[in-house]
Amino acid sequence: MKKIINIAKMSGKIQIVSLLIIGLLFLTTGFLIVPNLADAAALTSVKCTLDDSRPTTDSKQTINFTTTNTVTTGQTIKISYSDDWTIPAFVVGDMTFSGATLVSVCAGVGDEVEMTYSSVSPKHVTFTVCAGDTVTAGAKVITLGTGVTKITNPTPSASYTVGINATTDSGDALVYIISGVSVSATVAETLTFVIANVASGQTVNTATTNVATTSASAVTFGTVTTSTNKIAAHDLQTTTNADGGYTVTTEYTQTLQVDGTHDIDDHAGTNDTPSVFPESTTDEDFGYTTDDATLAGTADRFISDKWAKFTTAPLEVAYHDGPADGTTSGSGSIRVGYQVGIAGVTPPGEHTTTIIYICTPTL
Repeated sequence: MKKIINIAKMSGKIQIVSLLIIGLLFLTTGFLIVPNLADAAALTSVKCTLDDSRPTTDSKQTINFTTTNTVTTGQTIKISYSDDWTIPAFVVGDMTFSGATLVSVCAGVGDEVEMTYSSVSPKHVTFTVCAGDTVTAGAKVITLGTGVTKITNPTPSASYTVGINATTDSGDALVYIISGVSVSATVAETLTFVIANVASGQTVNTATTNVATTSASAVTFGTVTTSTNKIAAHDLQTTTNADGGYTVTTEYTQTLQVDGTHDIDDHAGTNDTPSVFPESTTDEDFGYTTDDATLAGTADRFISDKWAKFTTAPLEVAYHDGPADGTTSGSGSIRVGYQVGIAGVTPPGEHTTTIIYICTPTL
């Protein structure tokens, strides 16, 4: 404020002296001579916008202002900084100038300006109007740090002044450097695993169910005859936010047996190499299938009605490599089928076993 007041006083003195000279000239010559004095003016619409206001952080600066007077040959538009700022080794490609043509070397007539800078006190970025050129009055936008080379903010959190001087026009922009607000939010891992019933007459890997499942914990084939294999199914529905997805494995506790000794033979196909289920009335078989086409190994090996035998070791029947919604077929919902066939010599009685599913998310 003191500098402005002093300048105003000095300006007043100059104007008084000028008027005295003009009066003397008029008295001695009879002619009134008016000198051509350029009027200093304040810049308008001045602002400096940072793209990052954190201390000691590189930031792009967008500087807006409007000039009242034309800037002519050899005159400058200067952006001034206190020593708190770090000015990098700028080149013309690190900035833009709307309202003038920024060039590396002056070449022709127009509104060309050349850029210079100082990284030591007094720190500044200056644009000098080329010979024979003029930058007309009006709105200007200077962007410093359009690439990776940017000005580094001061360290203390505080308000700082960025000075802008267009030779006869001047103004200040204010910016505030302040630490960022640290935000944290913890999202709990989620996993829901549902074994859903499948009605009779539904498809599982081109086979058609003829037994409905009515419980998540049971498959009741009923009476099985040599004339028709029994087929049932469940939908394995997984909901999880695990980034790595999930895997479901299956196993059983024992063969499908009666009296603890007599059993229905396992199907010949394996999890690695599933095979077509026999329809012959002379074969005993019990096995499973899955419609998941994204398994480890040969991903779609069960597709086209291929079946495998259960084992007492866990083997993969469902896999997905990302979060799942529990409903989308092929990712959140996988259908597994169960099939049993008997021969004429299969021992009578209720054959039982327990099937186990294990769902494991990868977090």
